[in-house]
Amino acid sequence: MPGAGLAPRHAREYTSLLAALRRQHCWQEAVLVLGQMHQRTHEPNVISYGATLGVCERGGHWMLVSRLLCDLRARLLEASVIACNTAVSTCEKGRRWDQALASLREMQWDAIHPDAVTCNAAISASEKCGFWADGLQVLAVMKRWGPEPDVVSFGAAICAMSRGKHPERVMGLLEEMQERELHPGTVAYNAAIDALGKGGLWPEALELLRAARGMRLGTDRVACNAAASACERGGRWDLALALLQDLRAGKGLPDLVSYSAVASAMERGGQWVRSLVLLEELVSAGLQMDLLVLGAVLSACGKCSEWERALALFAGLQPQRLLPDVITFNRAITAAEESEQWTWALNLLEEMKGLEVLPDDVTYNAAISACEKGRIWDRALALLKEMQHARILPDTITFSAAISAAEKGCQWPWASLLLARMLRRRLEPNAITCNAAISAFEKGRQWQQALSLFCKMLHDGPAPDEITFTAVMSAAAMGHQWSVSLCLLNEMQWGCFVPNLITHSVAVDACEVSGEH
Repeated sequence: MPGAGLAPRHAREYTSLLAALRRQHCWQEAVLVLGQMHQRTHEPNVISYGATLGVCERGGHWMLVSRLLCDLRARLLEASVIACNTAVSTCEKGRRWDQALASLREMQWDAIHPDAVTCNAAISASEKCGFWADGLQVLAVMKRWGPEPDVVSFGAAICAMSRGKHPERVMGLLEEMQERELHPGTVAYNAAIDALGKGGLWPEALELLRAARGMRLGTDRVACNAAASACERGGRWDLALALLQDLRAGKGLPDLVSYSAVASAMERGGQWVRSLVLLEELVSAGLQMDLLVLGAVLSACGKCSEWERALALFAGLQPQRLLPDVITFNRAITAAEESEQWTWALNLLEEMKGLEVLPDDVTYNAAISACEKGRIWDRALALLKEMQHARILPDTITFSAAISAAEKGCQWPWASLLLARMLRRRLEPNAITCNAAISAFEKGRQWQQALSLFCKMLHDGPAPDEITFTAVMSAAAMGHQWSVSLCLLNEMQWGCFVPNLITHSVAVDACEVSGEH
């Protein structure tokens, strides 16, 4: 302990020692010294507590700070605004928004008027923990009762709102800042652009970026990344790429987040060639290959049936000493499924287990869908069983893929059983699920079951479509139920569905089978 040679003899010496310990960030020693003051009948004063609170605040020890503040009050010492600010600030750093707001309330009970520092720390604590509504409430209290909110107050509130997916409120806060002649800083602009992007307002995000650049704020990389993500969500890969090119031309060099946002935009736009070029540019820029970027490129190749390229990319992970995680495997298996390469999908699943990467529901859904497209219904059902043994809950997508696999394998009993299991789990079947089951019944010449499920769809949903009508009419025709087929054709027309050639053909066949011409 600094100054450990001679113990302090007077309260003033203790206070000086505590101040020295605060400068040296020695919080444990400071707490011990404060304890010694109690033992040696040198009653600590507000200054002693303030120094100890300050050093504990720097260490982020919010529980200790709260205890010290309670002890200060218990000794009938009047807590200062600075001491309370320390408590709120420590709670903010420790991500304890509830304790920060509690400290703010205690200040009001003690008739201590919080200042802007106190309130700003409370808003920041709410933002860091994702409780944007509480942060907004503190700002509302400031506007009504004081202290007057400043740039930091509004900036913290905008950051909090960026987590709440309420872009219109973010725009409202920015407009209010302009009315108060407060100029948003870099952090506020970046958070606002991010919030607008998350809300799907990519044109507004780009407009805000232009405004920030016009004010010559240092918003380049962070703001550009947020704007590129907004363009990705809006399906504008071209604008995302333009932002990346702007970064290259300016002072702010693109980072992995920049490339990841643009790669995701290209994935959504099916731009597999450009995504491969982007990957090469990333490596040329001296950046380490990233799993998020690689995963987006894998998906882009898979969506365009470029499975060989996707497989080559995945195989290139090992030489670069990158271990694929569950998300990367999922993207690779999905790429195989979308390219109808069920063998590759199953091989990847086995490789995944070999590397002790635990599959999740997305993994199994993609693998089962690959088996469905490969018409290996028994393997699809085996994967469903394996999934349940692994205690991974199947969802609507899982059952839909498994029922479709049973339908393609002409296994109507399995389709019926899986549909029943799905309903027992209280999972809502969608149109794809029901259409697959009805088609399975049609292939198995089970027209009664097909019609029963169709009637259930009319009553409970989901709403039937052209595929549903065609499958039920075909099932009725195979069961020589020509009147049912014709009634369904009439129902289809009443439901504003336009009968196609297949539907008319099924109705004609039904009439011919029954001898009605």
